[in-house]
Amino acid sequence: MPLPDSLEAVARDRLAQLGLRDCAYVKAVTRRGRTRYVAYGADGTKLWQFRSRELADAAMAQQDLRALSVH
Repeated sequence: MPLPDSLEAVARDRLAQLGLRDCAYVKAVTRRGRTRYVAYGADGTKLWQFRSRELADAAMAQQDLRALSVH
């Protein structure tokens, strides 16, 4: 028996809350031949954009966030 849409939405929302306060996800994005590293919150909110992964990691550490990679 499939889950009702409202229950699925609740489950997605609960999963997004996991790590919301202590994790950030960093993804490499290349546009126009330039790679930038974009940090997102656990809920998908774009937080910052950096020129290097090292800078992204350092900024996350300053904010007491654990940087996790997204592929």
